[in-house]
Amino acid sequence: MTNHPEGLCDRCVHHRVIRSGRGSEFLMCGRAKDDRGYMKYPPLPVFRCAGFEESDGGAPPEPSS
Repeated sequence: MTNHPEGLCDRCVHHRVIRSGRGSEFLMCGRAKDDRGYMKYPPLPVFRCAGFEESDGGAPPEPSS
């Protein structure tokens, strides 16, 4: 487990960091786009998730429009 408050999301390939116009940051679950079983903005930290896939350490891909 990680020491980050985001838990698994911080290391998942499906997470996206969303920044508001006021500078707040939120973690969005990319799986929620296609699967209603996932919350778009899950309450953090997340320690168990069936859709978790470990990131290779690189930046997650940018969301498509």
